[in-house]
Amino acid sequence: MIDESLHLPVESAELFVRVCGNEQRPLILYLHGGPGGFSTLQHHRYRNVLEPDYLIAYLDQRGCGQSSAIDGTDQLTMTQYLRDLQLVVQQLLDRYAKPGLNLMGDSWGASYGFLYVLKHPSQVVTLISNGGVADAPYGYRNLIEKEKELARGLLTETRNEKEIAEYRRMITALERIERSSFDDFYAATRLIKRTIPRQLNFNPYRVNSHGGPPSEEVLADAGVDLETAKGFFTKGRVVNEAFRTDPAFNNLNMVNRLADIAIPVLVIQGDGDYSIGIDQARIIFAGLTERHPGNKELAIVPNAGHDTADENPEVVFPLLRGFLERYNL
Repeated sequence: MIDESLHLPVESAELFVRVCGNEQRPLILYLHGGPGGFSTLQHHRYRNVLEPDYLIAYLDQRGCGQSSAIDGTDQLTMTQYLRDLQLVVQQLLDRYAKPGLNLMGDSWGASYGFLYVLKHPSQVVTLISNGGVADAPYGYRNLIEKEKELARGLLTETRNEKEIAEYRRMITALERIERSSFDDFYAATRLIKRTIPRQLNFNPYRVNSHGGPPSEEVLADAGVDLETAKGFFTKGRVVNEAFRTDPAFNNLNMVNRLADIAIPVLVIQGDGDYSIGIDQARIIFAGLTERHPGNKELAIVPNAGHDTADENPEVVFPLLRGFLERYNL
């Protein structure tokens, strides 16, 4: 078993990767969400679940987590991220003498994985998409429709004039966003995924209540303290804003290209995940199975939102292990 930290060179930056697990077994590259997240805390989640049987590389993407700071935001694009990932993949394959690797992505990380497989299919053995997005505009519109439905329901229940005015303003704002081009979407994203849900007592990301900040055990395992972890979130907001003001990212729709993916893919989504659109996984699966149906799997996880492994690990961990075992002999 190994546990080592790498700083891999890419164009004008170094990316942090923590590599843990069984060096003799197949390689998994974990891709975190966001954009702007970090992978530091994921080792605690998978160390006893996957690392005994796999070697896992936990990557902090450009500008994120323990990767080097960025100078400006012009390189925070999907195009640059794909160039970064190609360099990271090649360095990992060379360092650990592997013929290929498995990609496992959460949220944006899964979308990142799909984009990479479409560009470099020969290097990837399998892809796991947990809460990934292939049709971003569908996700926005589905969430907006849900929030309008909730606001209209509350509107019919109240006689308070202040509340009536507030719900009407909310519906008007949602309809305005719905009619927009989604080109510059940072402020709108925060509105429909954070502000309005709080006003509606609705969490599009979770079915169960949030567990709070990382525990001391998780932080110790990651080798960081709480203030450092908070700094990663601050750093990530810069990345997220850069992506959310990019029309290409906000309007990402690769559904019609998914049929080109011939490798095995596991698509996972929580049954209560409105953050990406409640049927996003089914849309992805339909696209994937158009030409290569035999090695594609779909799992809708009960009683879970966006982070299925956190809310229902009893279902998700066996799914991951079973899928990886089937295609990594």
